[in-house]
Amino acid sequence: MKIIGIVGSPREEGNSFYLINEALKGVFEAETSIETEIIQLSLVNVEPCRACESCANEPYECINGDDDFKSVLKEMRNADGILLASPRYGPLGAMPSRMQALLERLMNVSYLPTHNNPDFVAPLNGKPCGLLAVSVEGRQNTMPLLHTLEQYALAFHMKVIHAPEWPWVGVCGKGDEKGDVLKDIHAMKNAQQLGVLLVKNLKRK
Repeated sequence: MKIIGIVGSPREEGNSFYLINEALKGVFEAETSIETEIIQLSLVNVEPCRACESCANEPYECINGDDDFKSVLKEMRNADGILLASPRYGPLGAMPSRMQALLERLMNVSYLPTHNNPDFVAPLNGKPCGLLAVSVEGRQNTMPLLHTLEQYALAFHMKVIHAPEWPWVGVCGKGDEKGDVLKDIHAMKNAQQLGVLLVKNLKRK
């Protein structure tokens, strides 16, 4: 089995990275044989969706073929479970543009092919998914972002694994400067437990 973490921050090895890395420690704690990998969107090139709808005719194919979207999608399709982590940007709970671009592209390859084939199965269908978010204030301040990530995951037909405690939908972390989230002991503990719960869900299949 394999579980991958997608880090949406444009900052390499920032707070979202540390939070998802802690969740993967929980994965290893629950099952040492599971392979893990972290994909940082800061290190790959995923262009915004052009709304050309080419993927409706060629499932999983995208006209933006010169970027790294197809390779990221391949890793996500091959994984048994997925973790999504992102910082919260702005007053309305927005996410970084790199994360938004990935989710927009995933939305189209998951939905548009159904126009031509009602029996089409979304590429991430049924995969368990854990959500993590970081903001300067932490806790309630991350809720809009967590709910947005949840709505995308559900639109991809994924199974969102609830966090061990409130806000249930995912893990909230507090951090501004690089490494700040490591001081949020509560968030780090919950992230690790989320990794354990993700593995438990996989073992029940």
